[in-house]
Amino acid sequence: MTENEIVDFKVYHAEAEYSSGKLTVRLFYPNKKEKITTRIPENIDFGISVFENLLTKGFANLADREHFFKPSSGGSLYILSDDAIVCNRRDVEARTHPLYHSAYGGYPSSLQECMSEKGLFDLSLRETAEECILITKEKNPWIVVPNDSIDYTLASAKRLGYDFSRRFIGVPLETIPARDTLEVYTENGKKLFSINACVNFLYESLTSLTSVQLRKIPFSSEEIVPIDGEFLQKGTEKIHLNRESYVISKNELSRIHFGEQLLNHQVFTLDKSKEILSVCIPRYVEPFFGPEKVHVTVPHIWAPDDMLVSCLDNLRIAPYADKKMQIELEKTKARKEGRSLVRKDLLK
Repeated sequence: MTENEIVDFKVYHAEAEYSSGKLTVRLFYPNKKEKITTRIPENIDFGISVFENLLTKGFANLADREHFFKPSSGGSLYILSDDAIVCNRRDVEARTHPLYHSAYGGYPSSLQECMSEKGLFDLSLRETAEECILITKEKNPWIVVPNDSIDYTLASAKRLGYDFSRRFIGVPLETIPARDTLEVYTENGKKLFSINACVNFLYESLTSLTSVQLRKIPFSSEEIVPIDGEFLQKGTEKIHLNRESYVISKNELSRIHFGEQLLNHQVFTLDKSKEILSVCIPRYVEPFFGPEKVHVTVPHIWAPDDMLVSCLDNLRIAPYADKKMQIELEKTKARKEGRSLVRKDLLK
């Protein structure tokens, strides 16, 4: 990023159309960019009106002078060859959506990532390659690297202390076409670019917009395991979060709703006691916590965030297909009312 680039700026004009389960979001970038250096706080009442308007009228203004966005973040979700997905669970200290399950994503770091289809797509690849490391199920594993993200993935492994520059399997990834569209314009209406993605926006916990790609990996859940590569910057120190990485089957996704107990899944964390890059299966002892740190009776409560719900909707998974607006409306209302969406018999 050059010194004069403003990447995080306020977007006061944004609108959306929602029809037949497909979402189109239009952002209008201001000619004069007003820099923003913090996360945008939640805006619950405005968000409720947005979701209600989309569900009843098929159109809503997503932003105005009082309720603004930033340019879209980017991310992606890995789908394995047996249709299982790879996701993470945010840690209990996360500022946003603690103990929610999520796809992998992050904020733009250059103006190019805000201003072009290729830039936003590359952002989506980079963030997932940095945060999600895939290794083979072998005693001395190989790292599985998307051909279009080799440098990012190897650098992420190196941050963990492992050099795989001579031990990686480069694979082509299929990008599964998404049903949603993000269109970006100047404030005068000149089109800058558009991109197909799983587009989602959030007004509870914080205000944000994200475009997520669906990426098919040519390995099954029997062949590879995921490791979290996300670091948190604390002053001059970088701390590896070692979040739980989940592999969840399509059958499980097709039966489970938000706030229910996960049953058919695998979960892994990095085994830091080994010299060779390895995973372990976490052990859990009470007290157990679920989304928003509520006390629960079991260790794994399914809590997909806005990014993951949008992905499952675009993948046409039964409990989510054509329902992401209703789901996000219900989450936003629950936040306003201070109630948990965890099934009551699973609350402690």
